[in-house]
Formats: sequence, structure tokens, C-alpha cells
Amino acid sequence: MGEIIETRIITMPEALDILRRRVEEAEPTDLQNRTLEHLESFAKCGSSEASRLFEALLERGLKPETAAMIVNISPRSRDELRTLLYFEEKTMGTEELDGILSLVEELCGENEE
Repeated sequence: MGEIIETRIITMPEALDILRRRVEEAEPTDLQNRTLEHLESFAKCGSSEASRLFEALLERGLKPETAAMIVNISPRSRDELRTLLYFEEKTMGTEELDGILSLVEELCGENEE
């Protein structure tokens, strides 16, 4: 097992990219194979789109944890989005919610890998 160099919150598409690179370098373990299958099934968009969406959400003042959940789940309705925003310190109006939903649709709508 290697040394931990950095910890940060990443999205499922980013994790998928990292794991794919790791699998190319060495024989994957059973856990890595199962994780790869899970990520391939549930990642909603490509890594570059996920990164752009994540950064756009941070620029709107969202916590990294919330931004990652939004990227990973790609909510399609205000109610779904409100659930993910539960731990934010502010309540967002309809206009703000619609803006986030538009970003999700634009960057992760049909952009599956």
C-alpha cells in the first residue's frame, strides 16, 4: 500500500478516470474491478464535463461535498436538487435552482462516456 499524498473530494467520473489509469498500469484487484464496474454503471457524465460542472458549482458558493453529490446524482428536478442542498447554509430560490439544473443538463445531460 502506498503513501497518501493528497486527499480531496472528487466526483464519480473523476474516480473512474483515475481507476481506469490504475488498471492500465497494473493488474487490478477484485475490489478495483468491482469498483470499476460500479463507476462505469453509475457515472452520469465524462470526467471533463464533471470537472467543469464541479467548478461551476463551487463558483456559485456550494460546498465541495454538495457539488460532488450534484455531479454524481445529476438531479433533474428542483425537488431532487433541494434534497442535495440540505446541508448548505442558505436556501436557494427557484431562479438559483433552475440555474443549477440548467448547468447539470448542459454539462451532464446526455454526455455519458
